[in-house]
Amino acid sequence: MNKNSKHKHRGLEKKVNINSIIIILLAITLLLSHGLVNKVESRLVNHYNNVRALKMAKHYAKEAPLSKKALFEKLNSANGTGQFTVSESNYALARLKINYYENAVKRAKQYPNKGNEDDLSTIWYQLSADAGDKFTTNQAVYAVGQLREQGYKN
Repeated sequence: MNKNSKHKHRGLEKKVNINSIIIILLAITLLLSHGLVNKVESRLVNHYNNVRALKMAKHYAKEAPLSKKALFEKLNSANGTGQFTVSESNYALARLKINYYENAVKRAKQYPNKGNEDDLSTIWYQLSADAGDKFTTNQAVYAVGQLREQGYKN
């Protein structure tokens, strides 16, 4: 090999090495950006599902005066139409502006009530029972107290 061919060969080696480095850097960049894209995509999907859960929660809240627990179960259970994850359901409930005490009163007014203590006791039980409306004990007591104060009968 003559001197010129050695220089050309070294020049070719440098080009190959530089090209290899560029390809490796591009591959690394692509892999990193793909990972970033997946993260962004995942966050967008989570946000979309959270917004859907909130929208469904608002819909349910307009339909009936529900307790927080009943609303959560509607969003999260296989029986509900939304079938949202625990996280998505909690996101929605945390952003709803609902007074569950007032919901308990509204729900209590839907039960038959002649104003006697037996009816009020039955309403309290129905409001607070896990097999019933699932309001907290305090919310059920508040609702029955409001019925008593208002002399509400139906």
